[in-house]
Amino acid sequence: MEAPTETVQALETVREPLACMSCKYDLRGLPIGGVCPECATSIRTSIAAAVGKIERPWPGWLKALRTTYVTSWIVTWLSPWLAPEVFRALGLWKRGMGSALMDQIMIQWMFTLFVGIVFWFTLHQRRSRYRFAALGSLIVYFLASGIFMPAYGG
Repeated sequence: MEAPTETVQALETVREPLACMSCKYDLRGLPIGGVCPECATSIRTSIAAAVGKIERPWPGWLKALRTTYVTSWIVTWLSPWLAPEVFRALGLWKRGMGSALMDQIMIQWMFTLFVGIVFWFTLHQRRSRYRFAALGSLIVYFLASGIFMPAYGG
């Protein structure tokens, strides 16, 4: 009775040498329905890539760069409208405090909060590309705000 169970378990794991399509980690011995322990890429996706059923996706660094750019762009353009509304809703916005410098500081706090949320949701992933993308977004945003701060009179 034990033999069929062992056969089923053997079929559900990667038996041959198989490199992860993203980070080249050896996936042998891991369950087929799981993810790569290094980069969280689906093992089924790596199998499909090895068989030639899918094209190779963008490299990881390019995905992170794309995510950084898109996130920075969206938050940079939305934050001047969203940050004051959020602070008003929280009761932290007072009349007379609405100087351009305070606006900029509050917008940066909102963006930092956003990056913190991304870090919180990716704590379980080692070397998560989203964490690097969030950090890159934060750096790009602070550099951009530093460039434009003199225009606001800060």
